[in-house]
Amino acid sequence: VEKPRTCVLQVLMLGGNNLQDLGISQLCLRLQRNAFLHTLDLSNNALHEGAAEDLGELIAVNQCLQTLLLARNKLRGRGLHYISKGLATNDSLTCLNLRDNCLVDSCAQELARAVRVKGSIISMDTEVNYFNFENVNLLAQLLSHNREVYEANTSKRLARELSNRWPALAKLPRIQAQVV
Repeated sequence: VEKPRTCVLQVLMLGGNNLQDLGISQLCLRLQRNAFLHTLDLSNNALHEGAAEDLGELIAVNQCLQTLLLARNKLRGRGLHYISKGLATNDSLTCLNLRDNCLVDSCAQELARAVRVKGSIISMDTEVNYFNFENVNLLAQLLSHNREVYEANTSKRLARELSNRWPALAKLPRIQAQVV
């Protein structure tokens, strides 16, 4: 007798399905406990502020989600408020696409505060919104800083894993190269 297989959902691409707010509400409820989903594409689904509230809760609860694509929806300021609340408690999300969501300068500032709190976002698309140069520059600086920290932490983590795996490596003398 063959055992039933277990399917692990890691990537869910639902872009362009016109799910709207009610469909996203049901989806978010089911995805909150998913410990394997790392990529969720909800681009171009006619999402508004109501869906953003559910998405904000999903972002706050699901600590495995790494990439969230929300391009070409109409989240607007109130919707971004819910997304930002979720970002403020999430350590895993590194890539966020908010392209073409009717976002204005106050949204950029709220987004910057959320990105600064946790610092896990290293890639963000906010094109085709209504941000002025100063706010675009602020977000770019924050993302650049987050990338530097992420890369440093990744290097430290890799060195730790290598020394745990091969303890003899940790005892080797460190060689520093100097560029002339």
